[in-house]
Amino acid sequence: MFYRDTHSQNKYPALNMTKLYTATVISFLLLCLADETFGQQALVTDAKKQELANFSNLQNSLFLSGRQKALSMAKTFGWPIVRRTKNGGLLSLQGINSLGFPIYLITDDNTTAAATTQTNSVQPGGPLVSAAIPVMRWSARQGMQKIY
Repeated sequence: MFYRDTHSQNKYPALNMTKLYTATVISFLLLCLADETFGQQALVTDAKKQELANFSNLQNSLFLSGRQKALSMAKTFGWPIVRRTKNGGLLSLQGINSLGFPIYLITDDNTTAAATTQTNSVQPGGPLVSAAIPVMRWSARQGMQKIY
């Protein structure tokens, strides 16, 4: 036969549930109403913001003075300031390096990337690669319309 402990049984289970519920609600409210939680802390302090702003201003002034020096040297040595490349990109004089050579910013016109990703196939007027995927358009007057 099994021994049953009659002294450990709770005569008032509803009272324990009420205490547990009250403790849970109070804990939740304290957590929600805390002054400053981890998610609300500032990622960058005001001192760090000022330090970044000062650094940005210093770098901007260094860039501008280096560019002015490069522009004056470009006249002396006949360097191009701005020109188009063979591929349609843009070449722009930005400054000079520590050895006195020009530093250029070169951009591409990105036609090679557009051709390889078939950009024209998703632009209006371009053919779709797959007819299995319908292209739909929503109009307030006419509703949903199939374009392709």
